[in-house]
Amino acid sequence: MDRRGVSSRHEILGATRRLGCLLCLVWSLAACVTTDPAASGTSLSGTPVVDPAVAEREAVETQLVMGGPLSLVAAVELLGTASALPADRVLVYRWLAYEMARLAYPELMGSFEPIRDVPQTDPLVKLFIEARNGRPVILPANASALEELLPALLMFRFRTSEAADQAMAALERFARFGVASSLASLVRGLALERTGENASAMVAYRQSLTLAPDNYQSQLALAALLVKASQAPEAIQLLETVDQLVKRTILYRRAYAGALYAAARYSEALPVITSVLLEEPTNSAFVLMRAHLLVEGKEYRQALPLLDAYASVNALDRLYLLLRARVALEHNRDRRNALVYLRRALERYPSDVSLMIYTANLLNTGSNSQEQAEAQLLAAAVLQLEPASREALLILLAADLRNGDFVTAAGRADSLRLMGLRPNEYELVYRAYRNAEHFELALVIAAEWREASPNAEPARIAYLTMLVDSGQKALAATILTPLLTTRGSAAYNASLHWLNSRLQTNPEAILNSLRTALVEDSMNVDALVGMYDYYADTRDYQRAAFYLRQAFAIAPNRREVLSRRTTMNQLGYVIP
Repeated sequence: MDRRGVSSRHEILGATRRLGCLLCLVWSLAACVTTDPAASGTSLSGTPVVDPAVAEREAVETQLVMGGPLSLVAAVELLGTASALPADRVLVYRWLAYEMARLAYPELMGSFEPIRDVPQTDPLVKLFIEARNGRPVILPANASALEELLPALLMFRFRTSEAADQAMAALERFARFGVASSLASLVRGLALERTGENASAMVAYRQSLTLAPDNYQSQLALAALLVKASQAPEAIQLLETVDQLVKRTILYRRAYAGALYAAARYSEALPVITSVLLEEPTNSAFVLMRAHLLVEGKEYRQALPLLDAYASVNALDRLYLLLRARVALEHNRDRRNALVYLRRALERYPSDVSLMIYTANLLNTGSNSQEQAEAQLLAAAVLQLEPASREALLILLAADLRNGDFVTAAGRADSLRLMGLRPNEYELVYRAYRNAEHFELALVIAAEWREASPNAEPARIAYLTMLVDSGQKALAATILTPLLTTRGSAAYNASLHWLNSRLQTNPEAILNSLRTALVEDSMNVDALVGMYDYYADTRDYQRAAFYLRQAFAIAPNRREVLSRRTTMNQLGYVIP
């Protein structure tokens, strides 16, 4: 960010700290300052003479109009050295600088008492008070830039659409002067934000910061809009440039916590959120944020009291209902109650994609065909809203594989490949291509999967299976043989021995490998089908039927099982 006019952050910090002190110092010294009115005129040589009082007034008003924290400091410093301004004007300008700071930058004013000895009848004092209180004011045609700016300051007290309209009208009149004002840009941003014009408001806040990089109100306001625009990382970067004095305030901590939370930097956000709640224990937004982070950290017992407290604020809030569902499912293992909360949330937020996906995934975990159908409907609805939703595609892909619709499954796999596969997606895509008999693609995916997750047992098995299926048995044997002496899960070991049986040519070696596979995992369907094939080839149909019945009981929908069942039924061996 451009910091023209500010030599370093240290200077900003020192100057902002001096603001209240300088204002009070001038207040105490002003009574001792007496000035003689300086008359304008012409020198003996005929050269026009600039009225010193006019020059001092213009210099002070320029700083007041700029309106950033350091500009108000500069105005007070000018008043402290003014020698031509009348004492009553020094007092009025000093009071105005102080009150403008109290209105726009209250966090910097600390506990300083307001200046009370200003003449209430002074036109500038009356104008500021009327403007601050939101009362309409009528200014003369020859009003100064400062006078035109003051009515816009009602936005610091009133955030209504009517106040926004009044402020924008005042700013239009002020604009005719063409003078730089960080404060005017800040007010413009506040008014535009109130009327929902967030993009234009962001432009205004950036203009304010270009003119006065120390204007922390513009920094905080811009950061809030960046978070709303899903640009939390940029908001964090902006907030980290705020001065240390401001960083101590609750206003800053709220903004910074919200940005960290929105950026999902939860471990950093939690202590800041907690610090806000220590000062504002009834801040419901931060109560819910803390509950969310505790659930993310699996601190369910700590999250429950916060959720109970938030229920009295808004028991139908989207995040609240989702967190209730997560606690029910993840902590209490209560799937039924979790679905109750999720369905309640979907009733209120029927087009919320994250809710739809979370609910569909939960429905898909059970064996209830009705719930699985509901999951498919939700996932299909998500694709209507977000055609590129990979989560919805994965849910539908799993359903296609479960339902035996391998052609559709392969089409969804194509869509996922175009997006770039993640490690947890390879298995479904591999199964889709293999079952759709797209063997070349299945081999490609298996190889990519093994490369992406070299230690994953399913990836190894998939790659070896496709090598064997594609006739590359020598390469498969080179990889497989060393693995037979290692130990993994029972399912993995069984699959290795089943694959080894497919590399053998000797019937006895084939049988020994299949038996070893079933010793490792008696429910390995591939090995059971292999045993069926072995005995069917030797016309020992009794034993063949024995193994096929076991395979059918485990995987009644697998094609290789169903085709062999048909053969056995034709031979008179009923496989129920």
